[in-house]
Amino acid sequence: MRERADQSYYVYVYIDPRNHQEFYYGKGCGDRKFSHIGEKGESEKNHQIQEILAEGLKPIVKVVAQGLTENEALLIETTLIWKLGRSLTNVKSGDFSRQFRPANTLHKDLYNFDYQNGIYCLNVGEGPHRCWDDSRDYGFISAGQDWDKYGSKICEFRVNDIICAYLSGFGYVGIGRVVEKAVAAHRYFYEGKPLSSFPLKQMNMFEAKVNEKDGEFVMRVEWLSLRDREERIAGSTEYWRSRSMFGSLESQEKTLKHLEERFCISFDEVLKKFVSAA
Repeated sequence: MRERADQSYYVYVYIDPRNHQEFYYGKGCGDRKFSHIGEKGESEKNHQIQEILAEGLKPIVKVVAQGLTENEALLIETTLIWKLGRSLTNVKSGDFSRQFRPANTLHKDLYNFDYQNGIYCLNVGEGPHRCWDDSRDYGFISAGQDWDKYGSKICEFRVNDIICAYLSGFGYVGIGRVVEKAVAAHRYFYEGKPLSSFPLKQMNMFEAKVNEKDGEFVMRVEWLSLRDREERIAGSTEYWRSRSMFGSLESQEKTLKHLEERFCISFDEVLKKFVSAA
């Protein structure tokens, strides 16, 4: 059997002998675990070690996991730091901290940790195959004419994802919840009837293609809050929007707050309501 990459790393802990509480976790190899005892500096860890030495004692240093690759050691280190949080003197949260739930958030439901649905900016472009007025009036968003660039993308959305529709030249015009995954336009029904039987402003969306994938795809959306194109939302074009077809708004706090205020909606409440019911 082929040996893994260098497995000489370990994860260690410093324990205060005065109360037997862990106060520092680290990873290393060789004699790294003992290197902190003689360190100089003003860190909280160094202060605690000096206090212990001043009592005529020494920190208890123990290896908690060994025979690891460096990446394994980093992951274990991050896990232990995350678990004990503020009771440690570690300055950094660990190399894998972005993959861990933020501290003090166990009382919240968080995207990617407790549910997979997200909040997205979606560009609702207009042209010979789609019109925002149709999307607004008949509860859908459409995209297509190029499977690799557009069709496949709209098919990635999941039921209960939140869509913030952005109309170029006007700004954000609607916020909705995905109700059904996208299907080819000629297969989409509205109120029990084919969408093509309604007087849409842009009927070219049903244009037949030799390959169905090259046509238009329609995704059912429950609009939670809407604005007409004439209702320009002051400043909406100054906030973040995706340059591609769609992009996540999860980290765009300023834009999310702006949208909540302008559309009179709470994203947290919407997600909790529908995700918990799913």
